[in-house]
Amino acid sequence: MPQQIVIAEQLRIAAVLTGERIDELIVAQGRYQIGDVYLGTVENVLPRMEAAFVDIGTPKNAVLYQSDLIKNASSKSNETIRIEEALKNKESSLCQVTKNPIAHKGARLTQEISLAGRFVVLVTNSETFGISKRLPEKERKRLRQILEKAKPEEHGVIVRTAAQHITKEEIQQDVSRLVNQWLDIEKQSATASTPKLLYREPEMPFR
Repeated sequence: MPQQIVIAEQLRIAAVLTGERIDELIVAQGRYQIGDVYLGTVENVLPRMEAAFVDIGTPKNAVLYQSDLIKNASSKSNETIRIEEALKNKESSLCQVTKNPIAHKGARLTQEISLAGRFVVLVTNSETFGISKRLPEKERKRLRQILEKAKPEEHGVIVRTAAQHITKEEIQQDVSRLVNQWLDIEKQSATASTPKLLYREPEMPFR
């Protein structure tokens, strides 16, 4: 049975349905949105909590944990960077929202920024190389060959399930668009005053 998407725009709720069964329910809250990229100001580094509070211009400071520092999130070794070594009070930090605020807690952040396209996800400043496990093995092998040529040297790429049967030209175009999007974010961050929203995920109906 084919899936359908039902959207209540005023409530910012979307449901993915198979027949009458709800497969997925998505609720967007307030002005925070998962995937948004900010240039924030580090307000308080707490070594004992292995976390830092970051001002991203929202009512509650967001939180960045040690495990979400870019050198830790991208590392495959057991060596980790301590949060007080990586961040200092009042310095700027380029971060992405990964979780919306809950109750008294602010949004959760990561320094490993990823940008989602139609067919691929670009993981910036990373060696990530992956293909959706939902795809058949034969298709995964075909896409792996394409990805080996399309992947930028300085960034990681994950191929989404939607890439099944997609041509190498379409994947390359998706990768190029996301790389340009990242370059634009970097360019903005070089001159922006903090805190600043640099990139906002499209509203739910468009996603």
